[in-house]
Amino acid sequence: MTDFASGARRGAAVLTALVLLSACGKPAPPASSMSGGGAVGYVRMDELVQKHPLYDQLARYDRSIEAFDLDSTVPRVVPGDAEMRARERELGEAPAGRAQYAALDQLVDAAERLGV
Repeated sequence: MTDFASGARRGAAVLTALVLLSACGKPAPPASSMSGGGAVGYVRMDELVQKHPLYDQLARYDRSIEAFDLDSTVPRVVPGDAEMRARERELGEAPAGRAQYAALDQLVDAAERLGV
């Protein structure tokens, strides 16, 4: 009986191996059965995007962004004027200007001593 049982187990093992190997050997489906069949199509993206459920909200965002004129909201640095630089030099050389710079220097020194 032991020979019969071991033979039956061996036969079942061989049968299982054959079934598994035959499943692995399944050929791939032909390329023509894939969706589209290799045909080329065109999509009208403008119309498709407009049908999106959130299109109205996104269009409002776009209009809001376009409404910002960034050139008018961003401050521009005025290029230095030779006349303005000359005037600043005059003010710095004047006695009142020198006194203001001296007072500013004293404030900076005091702040440094206090650790501010």
